Amino acid sequence: MATKQKIGIVGVDENTELILEEKASIMTIKDLSQATRTSSDRALLAEKTNLPIANVAQMAVQAELMRIRGMTKDEAYDFIGAGIYSVEQFKKMSSKEICEKVKSENPASTISETRVIQLKEAKARVEKLFDVEHLLQELVLSSNSAPSAYSDLCDVISELGKGIAQAQQALDESSIAIQNKILENDEMYAMGLQATWYAIPETEFTLKMDYATSQNKLITGKTNFGGLKIAPSNATFQNLFKTDKREESTLKLKIVPIPATDKMLVRKLMPDFKKAKTVNEILSILEDKDIEHYKLEPEEAVNWGDEPVEVTDQYDPGKIIKIGMIPEIKVSRAKK
Repeated sequence: MATKQKIGIVGVDENTELILEEKASIMTIKDLSQATRTSSDRALLAEKTNLPIANVAQMAVQAELMRIRGMTKDEAYDFIGAGIYSVEQFKKMSSKEICEKVKSENPASTISETRVIQLKEAKARVEKLFDVEHLLQELVLSSNSAPSAYSDLCDVISELGKGIAQAQQALDESSIAIQNKILENDEMYAMGLQATWYAIPETEFTLKMDYATSQNKLITGKTNFGGLKIAPSNATFQNLFKTDKREESTLKLKIVPIPATDKMLVRKLMPDFKKAKTVNEILSILEDKDIEHYKLEPEEAVNWGDEPVEVTDQYDPGKIIKIGMIPEIKVSRAKK
């Protein structure tokens, strides 16, 4: 015989109920409602339970709507899909408007205008005011990797790019280490040896996704497009929120690298600046030796031009400048 769930809302299974009970002493839907009235309450619950804030926000809205006596969890979820997040909002909207919004989001919904009227007339359990100011942001954002609601499309592409870049960086660092060894070894360098440079020539990525658009209403009454939000279209996401409603699309990306410079293959030696009398002479020598990256101290010395200077310290003359190294040159104004 199946165990009856205590909280009984969409997306909350027995395991989630156990987490809520053990970490936040939440055992009923009333407990959940009281623990999620404000944005700070919801953030605290997410921290206590290690549940994504988007999931906590979903639970909070369902608990809020189910303060209305007789409302079922499936009805509450349909109202959330239609953008209705509080009892106050539900009561203020007309029955026709609510029904139209629900049907536009979920044509398969069985909610009728008669049913909406019944729920609007039903009493609601008294609670503190439900804070909806930051609710939309909570519903669409989550910093955890667990499935939640929607994420920004730009974030998904950005994270994909970071992953590819990190993989390429690991390959490059290995090649740089080998090339530095070749630059330091006279025999290997004389033989014209080069490190093998591995590259990810291109990456093609296909994402099957559910998507939604959001809008921001300005004080002037105008509405701005708030962005495109996406979620993975997979069984995990659908099981979490128990819904077959979705607008599905496929995104294909191709990321192609830019060819690297050959300058890294040429050995560069640190010049001796002892005979340099001015900063301009030092800069001229650096340019002649094709040394683009260096550190001149103090920083303001770059403006000293043809004033007489003394080189007080520098990276060892004649020593190989390895890839990634920034040699230092310290100068001071010459004593009169």
